[in-house]
Amino acid sequence: MSSVVEDAQVVPEGARRTRSAGKDAPPARPRRGSAAHAPKSSSIPVALGTNDGICVRPSGTVFSGADASAPSVDADTGELLDAHWGHRLKRWELQASARELLPESRLRVCYRHRQKQTDFVRVYRRGEGEKASTYYRGLQVCGSVWSCPVCASKITERKRQELVRVIEQHVKAGGGVMLLTLTVPHTREDRAFEVADSLLEAFRAFGQGRNRWTGLVPGYVGSVRSLEVTHTSNGWHPHLHVLVLTSRSLTDVQRLMLSDILHGHWGTVTLRKGFAPLHRVHGLRLDDGKQAGNYAAKWGIPEELTKAHVKQGRREDSRTPWALLADYTLNADRQAGALFREFAEAFKGKSQLHWSRGLKALFQLEEKTDEQLAEETHREEDVLAARIGPADWSLIRRHELRGLVLELLRSSDWLAVVRLLDQYRDPCSPGLRMAEGVKGLGA
Repeated sequence: MSSVVEDAQVVPEGARRTRSAGKDAPPARPRRGSAAHAPKSSSIPVALGTNDGICVRPSGTVFSGADASAPSVDADTGELLDAHWGHRLKRWELQASARELLPESRLRVCYRHRQKQTDFVRVYRRGEGEKASTYYRGLQVCGSVWSCPVCASKITERKRQELVRVIEQHVKAGGGVMLLTLTVPHTREDRAFEVADSLLEAFRAFGQGRNRWTGLVPGYVGSVRSLEVTHTSNGWHPHLHVLVLTSRSLTDVQRLMLSDILHGHWGTVTLRKGFAPLHRVHGLRLDDGKQAGNYAAKWGIPEELTKAHVKQGRREDSRTPWALLADYTLNADRQAGALFREFAEAFKGKSQLHWSRGLKALFQLEEKTDEQLAEETHREEDVLAARIGPADWSLIRRHELRGLVLELLRSSDWLAVVRLLDQYRDPCSPGLRMAEGVKGLGA
């Protein structure tokens, strides 16, 4: 077990923000390094391995000293395995910001409120050492793939693994796969929901009628459509990536010919939906199986949320929604916060990943909702690391210590959590500390 590092000053994930957000604009945020950044106590004991490369800024903000590459992700828990602990804490900090921006959403209960008829919040540990992961059980989840960084990490990782398995199985059986990218012209005046809705309407029309998929693509088996969006100086840029499965691989010549046919059809459909004429290069691109496989392997948001700096678009002025949320959280960028809220409200209820009819059944995949995917998958070998009673969970939730508690239980034990909570506990009632608080193994 890792040794305990005492007297490291930590700012919890919610300490940099005010408690509520206005309806029309994000709330004013404390200046970085101000007194509002400091925790209640000037010295919070933190149990983390001494080799974790901790850096402590004068303001008390703990951050990663290295820009590590994207770590691996536990497919069941959605937790990062071989990452610096600061990367794992970042998702909880971003979730706290998203909840502040979207106070009416289910983010207000996600990983905060206990499930009905649940007395204790339980924390389980899976594995040991650098590959260990910890997760909560007994809490409600929102299951939002668009606005919740914590749920989205779990959901997209499980969907990504499905994509990879399907492609590997299909190619092994002699089938082919291509990656189709579809975009539409847009301007900075366009609202996110308007462009996204029109884009999806155009895509539905693209596969209907006498020129439907089976008539356009030789040997068409099925498709998987992913909806993505970035924000640039030219406004919102929703786009679609479509994995197209065929009964056999097409040659390069056949793929180029098919690309011309699809471009003409896509241009006709988008004109009917009120878009400007397509750009000859950027409106549609059809890549081969290698690019399709690379896309599936990297699909989702874990890579964007696990690097020290949230991944940007290809251009410097292109930001993903998670980059907007990070700018609001870390840089007090109120405009970025307003844009993230516009995005979340516009994309709420939309399907991020859509499989064509019958394709999941063909590969014997179970249909699950995003909320079901966000739920933890418990294994018999997982070890109970702690049971947290109502009083201490209220303390953890109030001071936004959820991510830090998981990290302490991953690298140390329940006594480290007790030490942490002692810094926030009411000194007039120390008797509640062990009677109702965090209980370790065997308690």
